[in-house]
Parts: sequence; C-alpha cells; structure tokens
Amino acid sequence: MSPVRFHCLLLLLLIARNVAGQTFSPASLPNTRVGANYVQTLTFSPSDPGIVWDFVSGELPPGLSFHTLTGTAAITGQSTQSGAYSFLIGALPPGAPEQLTKVYTIIVAPMAITTSALPDGAVGMPYGISMVLAGGFPGFTWSFDAGTNANGLTMDPVTGFISGAPSAAGSFPINIKVTDSATPANSATRSFTWVVGGAPAINTSSLPAGEVSVPYAQTLSASGGTAPYTWSLATGSTLPPGLLLNAASGLISGTPTVDGAYPVTVQLTDASSTSATRALSITVQPKLAITTMSLPGGAIGTVYSQVLESAGGVAPIVWAVTSGVPPPGLNLNSSLGVISGSPTAEGLQTFTVAATDALGATASRQLTLQITTLVITTNSPLPDASQNAAYSSALAATGGTGLSWNVSAGSLPAGLNLDTTSGVIAGTATAVGTSTFIITVTSAAPAAAASRQFSITVTAGPPPPIPSSITLTVPGAPGPAQQPLLNLTLGSSYPLPIDVTVTLAFTADGTSANNPEVRFSDGTRTAFVRLAAGAVTATLSSAIMTGTVAGTITVTARLTDSAGRDVTPSATPVQTIAIGQSVPVITTARVVAVSGGFNFIVTGYSTTKEVSGGTFRFAPAAGTTLTASEFTVPLSSAFTAWYNNPQSFNTGSQFTLTLPFQSQGATLPIASGTAQLTNSRGVSALSSPANP
Repeated sequence: MSPVRFHCLLLLLLIARNVAGQTFSPASLPNTRVGANYVQTLTFSPSDPGIVWDFVSGELPPGLSFHTLTGTAAITGQSTQSGAYSFLIGALPPGAPEQLTKVYTIIVAPMAITTSALPDGAVGMPYGISMVLAGGFPGFTWSFDAGTNANGLTMDPVTGFISGAPSAAGSFPINIKVTDSATPANSATRSFTWVVGGAPAINTSSLPAGEVSVPYAQTLSASGGTAPYTWSLATGSTLPPGLLLNAASGLISGTPTVDGAYPVTVQLTDASSTSATRALSITVQPKLAITTMSLPGGAIGTVYSQVLESAGGVAPIVWAVTSGVPPPGLNLNSSLGVISGSPTAEGLQTFTVAATDALGATASRQLTLQITTLVITTNSPLPDASQNAAYSSALAATGGTGLSWNVSAGSLPAGLNLDTTSGVIAGTATAVGTSTFIITVTSAAPAAAASRQFSITVTAGPPPPIPSSITLTVPGAPGPAQQPLLNLTLGSSYPLPIDVTVTLAFTADGTSANNPEVRFSDGTRTAFVRLAAGAVTATLSSAIMTGTVAGTITVTARLTDSAGRDVTPSATPVQTIAIGQSVPVITTARVVAVSGGFNFIVTGYSTTKEVSGGTFRFAPAAGTTLTASEFTVPLSSAFTAWYNNPQSFNTGSQFTLTLPFQSQGATLPIASGTAQLTNSRGVSALSSPANP
C-alpha cells in the first residue's frame, strides 16, 4: 500500500487493447504485500472457452493459488512471505499445435508501518495519532520497541493509537513494533524522532499608558513553545480605538483616538497550536492640555502662589516659560508647575508657559498676570453651569473698599447676569458652550481698578437615553463557505456618533471546538462600524466568512458613543447563524497525468467532518476498452485520519482527495471522470466531468 494523502487505497485500472495475434493478458502481474488479498484473472487472445490453462513451472508466492476457469485462469489468495517469485503459465487453444507460455513475476513486499513522521507535541497538551500499517494479517499487536522514551505517551496494543500528554520538552526516540497473527508471525518496526516544545508563555506583565493623538508602540514578549508565534486578542477583547495588534510580531501600535481604561486579553499560539493568554490593560490618557485659563492678580509685597493646572497626558509633567517673563519677584517651578514669590513691581506681564509630559507631548498657553494694589482673588475658570439649572458664583477681590463690578469685555453665558455691587454671577444658563469674558473691579478707596479674564462652561443636561435596542441581521439563511454582510439597526436614534464593535465566536455541533475559518473577511474576529449622529442603520464593510464546519456562529455587538460612554442596550445584541450539516460538497475534480497512469484529484468540504465513501466513474478514451468503469471506495479511515490531523484544523472541513490510478500504454485510457462522495447526511451532487 503506497501512502498518499488521506491514506487512500491504491486502485489498478487494467486496460485490454484490441491487438492482432495471440497474446496473454495482462502483460505483467501486479505486485502485492504480505497479508493483502490478491485476485488476478488471466485471459488469452483470441479468447475461446476451450482453452486449456496450465501452471507449467516456477513458484507462486506462498499463500497464492492458481485456478483454471472456463476460458480463463486466476491467481488468488493472501501471500504469507515476501520476495520475488517467477513462474511459467501455459495456454493451449483448441486445435493449436503446441502450448503457448508466458513468464510472470510477482513481487511480494513485506508488511510495513507507513506512517512517515510523528507530529510535534507540546508539554501538557493532549496528543494523539494512529499508526498506519500496510499488509499483514489482522489481529495485530502493537508496542513500543526497545530504546523508546515515551515521555508521557501510551500505545493501544490492539489499534496502534498513540495518546497522552508530553511531560517534558525536547527530542525523544519513539520506536514502534507491530506483529500480525500469521504463523510464523510477520513483524515490522519503524523509528521516529518526536519533538516536544515547552508550553508557550507571555512574559509581558503590563503595558504602558498611551495618550490621545500620540503615536503608541509596544511589543509583547513571549518565551517557550514552538516558533513561529501567532498573536491575537481573546474572544470579546478589543484594543483602544486606533491601536492594532500585529499577529506575527506582537507589536501593539497606532495612534489612540479615545481616552479611557481598556482591559485587553492577549493570546499567544505557537506552531503546535498550543496557546497561552494574559489579561492586561492599556490606559489611554486624554490629550495633554493646560487648563489654567488665567491667573489671579497679585499685590506688591504680598506672597503670591498659584498652581498651573493640566489635564490629560502621562506623568510626570515638566513646566517651562517659553516666551516672555513672569512679573519681577515671581518664578515658575518646573516640577510642580507653581508660580510663586513676592511681586516687587506693579504692572501687567504677558508670558507663555508650556507643559511637556513623559511621552513628549506638549501644550502651551499664553497668560497675563497683573500686579496692583487691587487684586481679584477668584480663580478662573469659574464653576461650570448646567443648562436650564440655577447658577450662582461669587467674585472676590482684596486691596480696596467700595467695590464695583462690571463685564468690561466679552459676555456672560446667555441667562446669567453680574450683580455690580456684590460681584455675584447668577441666573439660569440657557445655551450649551463656553463663554470667555473680562471682569473689572473698581475700588473707591484707594482709587484703583483691576481686571481678570474668566470663563464659564455650560454643559448639557443628563446624557440622552441609550438606544432602545440594536438588531443584527444577515440576509437570507447563510450556509457553509459563504460571505454574508451584517446589517445593524438601532431601535431608536441617538444624538451622538456611535462606534459599534462586532465580535464573532464559533461553536461546532456537539463540541466546543473552534473553527479558524469563521472570521471577518479582513482576517480578524472583531470589526468596527461608526453610526453617524441620528443614524439608525449601518452595514459592516467586512463580510462574515461562515467556514465549512457545521455549528453555530455567534455575533455580538458593543456600542460606545463619541463621548466614551457605553450605550449598549441592556438586552445584549446577539445574532446566531446556524451552519447546518449537509452532504459533502465537491468544488473541483480534475485528472492529472503522471508516470505510469494518472491521479484523480477531488477537492471540497464536508460540514460533518466525515466522509464514508466515494463512487468514481470513468468514460474510456476513443479506441480504448475499460475492464471496469466504476469504482466504489471506502474512505472512512482516510478522512478520520485527516480530520484528526492538526494540519486540517485551520481549514475546517475542507479536503483534497488524491486517488492514483495505473495504466498501460503511453496515452491515458480515459476521456473523463466524475465523482460522488457520501457522508452521514447522504450523497453529494455529481462532480463536473474532469478531463485529462
């Protein structure tokens, strides 16, 4: 038995040509293997039921017998001993003057283990592989041979199935022996080197903070396992908007667009499909800004201290005066951001301060500081007001009596007024926004005036109600190997833009097995779409790839508005797509000429991940006669081995089946071929004719 993909049974296609003269057919006999069933018919041309057949001389392989039939002869049985056996066959047609003879040779190969290699393993991960045997008499006994380091594996003595979980990493000798039930028994051995990788581990224990609009780059670190690594986000986990994870290098990079604290679980998968996860988090700070809008005035000879305030950015913050100078007697502390000292001269000084954070982001603001004998001591900005709510904030000053207040530049928010005697700003703000204005206070004794710039921000009332619902739909009823688009519909409009994060998950029928085929068309399991303010519908630009395995695809959505609030409806938006079990699907069938015959190659998928058999039909080429035009082949074992092979996991239920056929002559004996496959759900459609 020649090992080919899926361990398919080798079929022989015998060709009988119309040739003048007297000839034996076939011209040569097929070889066999110890323990294999052998049936071969001999014919003579021209045929005649009166032909007398004779085993003239030589030796048949032990276990095979020569039989005479009406007009034909046959060699049948199960060979028990390997070797090359030659013998002379005679045929005497009626009325012929003498017997015609032909020398034949049958080569019997010994029983052999045809498994070529053991797939790599990983420490602590379940492992399993079935040994493949060619030839021999059923009733086999399997065992580990001398010199084996099983490293946590055991072998079933009846089936030859190796299973267990590796206990250590390294390269280990695995020597296999099998004995059949013949008397005397046949045996075969084969030696392998089994490679086991240590379990992969994620070494990165924390991620540095980022900042809105500042480029971010951080590479995840890993050790152990078997390279190459593949990085991904665990199901349901997302990075901050604007950041992406490179699957090959583990680099998290991009420019964050929305501040906040983002928990993220990263997953590392090595070449043996062993995985490790680690829960991390990334805090994205708002963009660095100086929030001090103005400085209170100071008085000559009076101790002055004012802290400059900033928001956002990543600590530590370093402060500096970049243009102009503070009033004489005052200085800026670069670490604390405090302007302090005792003013020594009266006047208005204008200067620019800058703040630089740990990521190198900078912000600057121009400020003015007035030193007089009369000083407004109230800080700016003033407390925020809430739209349509009562507001009151009092201004204060030192260094004078008989004070009078007025708005000397700009305007107060609509609905608010300044009491000129008390310096109280009060009323009900009617419009959202920030108003900047200058207040001047005048003192009757001593006669003096002081001014300061203020601002008041009027905020909106309570946030709008979240959308009542979101519906996720896909057109029709998608089946396997399709790419439908996902539509989203809100139950109610929302006044701000909404970012929708859509995540896929897959559960195979009857198991919790994953199927990497199920993903968005961009190769990930997480997609994003933005709904404009007031919009209620959207369609994802990335299609859902449904894969080829029967099971359930679960689609979930999370909504975040442009203000960073989670506005996901209380009823979690979930949509399921059922990929049903179906008969096998043949996508292509083709004939490829090879030396000594041809290969019939069938590709397709079976959503149940099993195929029990196939029927293959051939139409003869012109001038050719086929002794058999239809073959039914059992395929359960071959497909079970394929779907248990780790190499098949990333391709769902897809397969490529290669059936080799031998033929005599220089040209192919067939004009076309078709195939049908069977699984537990029924028989596939007939493939399109495959032509050489």
